[in-house]
Amino acid sequence: MEKKYFKLYNKYYFKNLSLVSYYAGKIVLNELYKLYKFTSVVDFGCGTASWLKAANEIIKNNKGLTGIDGEYSKTIHIFKNVKYIYKDLESKISINKHDLAISLETAEHLSPKRAKGFVKDLCLAADVVLFSAAVDGHGGTNHLNERTQSYWINLFKKNTYDPFIFINRKKYWFHKTFKKCPYYISGSFLFIKRRTKMYKKLIKYKVKKDTVVDIVHPYILTWRKDDNFGLKMNLRRLLISLKRYLIRKLSLSSL
Repeated sequence: MEKKYFKLYNKYYFKNLSLVSYYAGKIVLNELYKLYKFTSVVDFGCGTASWLKAANEIIKNNKGLTGIDGEYSKTIHIFKNVKYIYKDLESKISINKHDLAISLETAEHLSPKRAKGFVKDLCLAADVVLFSAAVDGHGGTNHLNERTQSYWINLFKKNTYDPFIFINRKKYWFHKTFKKCPYYISGSFLFIKRRTKMYKKLIKYKVKKDTVVDIVHPYILTWRKDDNFGLKMNLRRLLISLKRYLIRKLSLSSL
């Protein structure tokens, strides 16, 4: 998986993504921190480390931040005070237990056969897991395993973790911060291990049996209404890369 990333995404894409993710992470993690004073965080599929940077600014008693991703991510991190582990996420990941594990919009990039093991690795890493993955039909570059939210919920349940919705979705549903990343609001869940202190403490946020979990944010539906969405996105990335290339060429030729 990791070897393909710089062919599929350029560094300018990652730069833009890091800002979008960072501001979203600040809001989501701050809301969680009000309920759960986590002191250590591990991010599976950390990419630019935007969420870890946000976590660092929120945690008052920081006992360690860990980022896990492929070799491709070495040159795109925006935050240094992290223990980075460079490993293909298609492989089993063993890590010391943290207060909080996060994996956001990563699982869809892994093969379907990796799904069960990936969820198990997350559960072994923390009793509290913040998770989201692109829903079925979302569409995207190198999306190998788009699934409904209930699919992932069932995998977590098999590991004795239940879903919670701690963030006020109504408040942030159309918030400007999430305009480019609405999936953090509509598709993320906090999974907590049963019979733990946090499970009892946050019980009022537990997803009820009659809750409809398989939902898609209208922003995503708008993106998908355009039959040429994928083509336009790739063309846009190509034009940005071409522009940057020409600027560099002209700059060098003027020396």
